[in-house]
Order: sequence, then structure tokens, then C-alpha cells
Amino acid sequence: ESVDRRFRHHRSVLPTHELHGMDKLVHCVFYFIAPHRLKLVDIAFMKEIHTKVPIIPIIAKSDTMTSAEKKEFKEWVQQKLQEEEIKIFQFDPATIDEMSRQAEVAMGPPWAVMATKDTTIEDGEVKALRIYDWGAADAANPQHSD
Repeated sequence: ESVDRRFRHHRSVLPTHELHGMDKLVHCVFYFIAPHRLKLVDIAFMKEIHTKVPIIPIIAKSDTMTSAEKKEFKEWVQQKLQEEEIKIFQFDPATIDEMSRQAEVAMGPPWAVMATKDTTIEDGEVKALRIYDWGAADAANPQHSD
């Protein structure tokens, strides 16, 4: 509703007045998907807005999935988005290829991310780590987070 309201307002104002740097349009939606599950409401919402604003689908809390689970879930979400004909923002393919090459891991939407407020300094380098009984996940490591 908010996107529609702003869009209608923008279209009504644009032909007759300058916006004077007060652009209140939504230019991009980072759509967070819960790990391990894509709900019908997620699909319905993205179907409603994908023609109005670019969507960047993001799988949140990717550290709750194994690498295999993350890969499988990303592929499944991609398939569902294609089946439902939901358009998502397309980053420059050459940039994605270069990121994948540098990280030595395939990258692409939906983006699987993790975050933490906890940081440590190791060898003079700041690390954003989530510490678990079994080890640590590094939010800046492309093997752990896109």
C-alpha cells in the first residue's frame, strides 16, 4: 500500500511541479526470506510489488544452514521466483562473475547473508564472527555469507 500511495503521488506531482530533491519513492526493496522456508505470503508480496520496484531477495540468517542446505535452498527459491514470474533486480553479470571468481564460490540471487554485532581483532584485522560450539561463522567470508 505504501509503495502504491507514493507512486500515485509521485505521478500526480511530477508533470506539474518539481520535486526539489524530495523524492519519496521506494527505489529498491531488500526482501528478507526466512532460512529454510519461503512462505506463500512472501510470494504474494513479491508478486504485488515486483513491477513497481526492484526487489533484491535475501535469505537471512544463512549461518543457520549448512553449505549444502544453503545451495539447495537458493536454487529452490530461484526456481519458485521464475515459476511465479517474479522479476528481481539483476546485477551486472560481469560483476557477479568477478565476485564469484575472487571469492572462489558461486554467487547470485537470492543472496544468503548473515550478520553479527560481535567483532574481534585477529592479526590486526577486524572479524565479524558468530561463535558457536562447533566453530565460528564469519560474516565477511564469502563461504559463509554472500
